[in-house]
Amino acid sequence: MESNSTSFTQEPSSTIQSLPISTVIRPDLSAFTFSRVQGTQCTKLPNTIPKNVPFTIEDCKNAALFVMDISAQVTIDCCENTFILIAPCEGSVFIRDCHHCVIVAAAQQIRLKGCTDIKLSLYTHTQPVIETSSKIQIGCFRYAYPELNEQFRVAKFDVLNNVWHEVFDFNDTTGKNYQILKSPDEMDDWDIKAPTGESVPAVDTKGVNCPVPSTFSVLANLFQTKKSKIHGAKKIPAADLPHSIFEQAAQNAFTFIYIMATSQTPVEDKHTSQSGRIVWVTDLTEISALRSLIDKLPCN
Repeated sequence: MESNSTSFTQEPSSTIQSLPISTVIRPDLSAFTFSRVQGTQCTKLPNTIPKNVPFTIEDCKNAALFVMDISAQVTIDCCENTFILIAPCEGSVFIRDCHHCVIVAAAQQIRLKGCTDIKLSLYTHTQPVIETSSKIQIGCFRYAYPELNEQFRVAKFDVLNNVWHEVFDFNDTTGKNYQILKSPDEMDDWDIKAPTGESVPAVDTKGVNCPVPSTFSVLANLFQTKKSKIHGAKKIPAADLPHSIFEQAAQNAFTFIYIMATSQTPVEDKHTSQSGRIVWVTDLTEISALRSLIDKLPCN
């Protein structure tokens, strides 16, 4: 494999160097690597990755890979035709020279370079960045498994601060290299394709119990009045809201509220600093009305 992957091995500090060698404990990074996995599935279970330890995935083909624990950083290099799930990553997820993959990831930052035909289901605090990449499809994070709610809480990820659809392309400003999915329903065929005869972890691909609301890109983070505290929110005067939604909003005592359009059943504890300000809209008719309304709004 030819890759300029960052080396994660660092020289010990002077404080550690002064200690007896028997007291210095370094994690074996090979235990936190999926390398050359082909035609099978591999899983890193919850509570198996030490704090501040990165994870590496490289040279995998026709595989199903699950990193189901919090990590410091993830690099994914030279993978083909592979399903990859990344639990909350407290740093960046770097995806390089990968082709024909489905990648589900929650991270502070997502970056792609030299990739083609990648389907991404994302939660990210900052704009997804692509470089020298094409045929990239991007949708909102909506996968789930039993430990995921707690992992979002431990990682201190505010589930409403998800800018998955605000892509920055280093090489083109027209958006021709990527497609933003307008509805989570467009990801219905992104199922986990496990190798024949093998079982995979119990992952909910429809996101019914996902801590992240499966927001629509054209409706993400709408609010009533004042400046939004959620990046990328759009302003809608209360009087312009569909009547059924206005009635819900009118019951809220805050000076501004967030209207979240989602295809899933909302969970009460969303791990967000904006708890109590949110009106959840799940009815398809109401979502359609919001979509029509947002289409008429001027661009920010």
